[in-house]
Amino acid sequence: HNEISKNPFLVGCLNFWHHLGKVKGPTFRISGVQVNAKLVISHEEELAPLHKAIPADPEERKKYVLPCHSKAAHFDIEWGKEDDSSLLIGIYEYGYGSWEMIKMDPDLNLTHKLLPDDPDKKPQAKQLQTRADYLIKLLSKDLARKEAQKQAVTVRLLHLRAAAQSTGSSAQQLTSHRKSSLPESRKRPYSYYSNGKDHRDRDHYRPDSRDRDR
Repeated sequence: HNEISKNPFLVGCLNFWHHLGKVKGPTFRISGVQVNAKLVISHEEELAPLHKAIPADPEERKKYVLPCHSKAAHFDIEWGKEDDSSLLIGIYEYGYGSWEMIKMDPDLNLTHKLLPDDPDKKPQAKQLQTRADYLIKLLSKDLARKEAQKQAVTVRLLHLRAAAQSTGSSAQQLTSHRKSSLPESRKRPYSYYSNGKDHRDRDHYRPDSRDRDR
């Protein structure tokens, strides 16, 4: 049990299990506690956006702010984006459903906001679960949107590169075509007429100086 309590992911699995109710399927034991395999996989998939969004570095994590707009929580206390961000950080650090541990962390500034002594006042555990599920879905949509934008930029760059290569190839083909259309005399470099053989040929037809003197 101590091993599980130190692992936010396993704590989250157990809390998630209680949240969903009994789940059928293969199970395994961790520190004497029976855990449903399907639940672990489901929990990991559910929290994947959270682990992608929250910085792994503790100092960077303290600066984390929810990157998207969220609807009002309608709790009985003042609640804003800063509180949503702290709640997500708390889930990342302590596990899904560990509301008491999140409440007691002074760095999260949620001590006087979570789990009021009056059971009729919100947010209690049920409202926190609903809010957490909503925020994680927001993160999932935001990450999907950013990934789609990234892929769109990549595709556009590939198209531009392909177009540039096609233009370069067409220009090269046009140059080759123009060269092939030139007469043989224009294809030959100027030095062709000054090489040994041609020079001798020209001398062969040049009038002899003695003939000119005659």
